[in-house]
Amino acid sequence: MKGRKIKWDFMVSDADAKKDIQDAIDLGLDAFALNMGDWTSSWATASLERLFRLIKNADFKLFFSIDTYATSDSTQWIQGIKNYTDDISYYEHNNLPFVSIFSGGTLNQGSSSPNQWWKDEVIDKLGQDVYFMPNFDNAKDYGDNFFGDFPVANGVFGWESAWPEIQNGVVNVTSNIDQEMKDAAHANGRGKTYMMALSTFQYKHMPGTNNDVWNWMRIGEANLPMKMQQILEVNPDMVEILTWNDAGEGH
Repeated sequence: MKGRKIKWDFMVSDADAKKDIQDAIDLGLDAFALNMGDWTSSWATASLERLFRLIKNADFKLFFSIDTYATSDSTQWIQGIKNYTDDISYYEHNNLPFVSIFSGGTLNQGSSSPNQWWKDEVIDKLGQDVYFMPNFDNAKDYGDNFFGDFPVANGVFGWESAWPEIQNGVVNVTSNIDQEMKDAAHANGRGKTYMMALSTFQYKHMPGTNNDVWNWMRIGEANLPMKMQQILEVNPDMVEILTWNDAGEGH
């Protein structure tokens, strides 16, 4: 999409990172989103160091996407982000370090609201301005009232809208919520942004969060070309391509 920033959700453990970076540049992408669940293990910190080193002389950037399912310890997020936002290879939007989130729209941990918790415990404690682009489609009343509930957000990322809703069964993907969220971002001179998601399919077979098993398949078939057409029609501010995610999950 000419004139639109396009990112790729990227896992830091990929041993072929250098080739992946060049392939992404050749494809016309702008940055990799580093889906971060482990900020402290030696393999994770070494992978981050390697990626930022490899990308130093490339016309390409990296940014963090915090995975709140993997850890809710915000002190790890804050220190990890602080370690790299001054790096020349860290992606910026509107001259601000770009920080994304996977889930977390219901976290409040005793604060008056999720918005207040994210502001007080994460954004303010970073000690610097960032461009905050969360995937909070699990938030209460997610929709055209989102930015009223989350003024802390500079934009919003619609992860789940990449595929049909699980409970809807075998149906085609739509762009209804994408259009609603883009309109909400641009309404009343807010100056917010909407990042749309693109993916083929979603397969998941792994332990859940309540001693259950997540086991589902969100169909592919025509999902990718249909979503590409919807992206052209909705014309979002940004696009993120969702790729392989967790050990028991594929895109």
